[in-house]
Amino acid sequence: MGIINVKDYEIKSNCSFIFDTNIWLYLFSSLHDKATNEIKYYSKFLEDTLSRNCTIYITSSIISEITNVILRAKFRYLEEVKGKKLHYKKDFVGSKEYENTLKGINTIVDSILSIDNIEKVNDHFNSIDLENIKNNSFAVDWNDSYLLELSKMIQCKILTNDSDFFKINTDIDIISLQA
Repeated sequence: MGIINVKDYEIKSNCSFIFDTNIWLYLFSSLHDKATNEIKYYSKFLEDTLSRNCTIYITSSIISEITNVILRAKFRYLEEVKGKKLHYKKDFVGSKEYENTLKGINTIVDSILSIDNIEKVNDHFNSIDLENIKNNSFAVDWNDSYLLELSKMIQCKILTNDSDFFKINTDIDIISLQA
């Protein structure tokens, strides 16, 4: 148990993981096209989990984060191209650029959800330890803290490229190229 470098991690058959949002963005979006090292190692990890029949859990919050990150990146890009400050809801939401970006996001989400070993997981909000989430949110963001608690609850490991996860003392295996 602990923080393990993805290069050193040996995947065993029938184990389970949650891939953090940033992993899905490396694997399925163009936001990190220049991060060839990360893409190489995380792609291999995905292939190995599939070949060993491991479960990859995904939550609605991860899908929401993927959507928000890509939409916000496109919005910032448009501001840069136009050379002026834009209003997200007034100038972007509902625009042709927004609709095209959302179509691309929907394709990404469909691709992720079509992976054989993906399992949509109930977020267990009714029974998760909210006090731990709130306390850990002083060190990491709410979503990361929530993912740690959910991983404890459903007994799975986390694959992430976010070193913030290293700030929390947990008995969950955190696997990362950043380790």
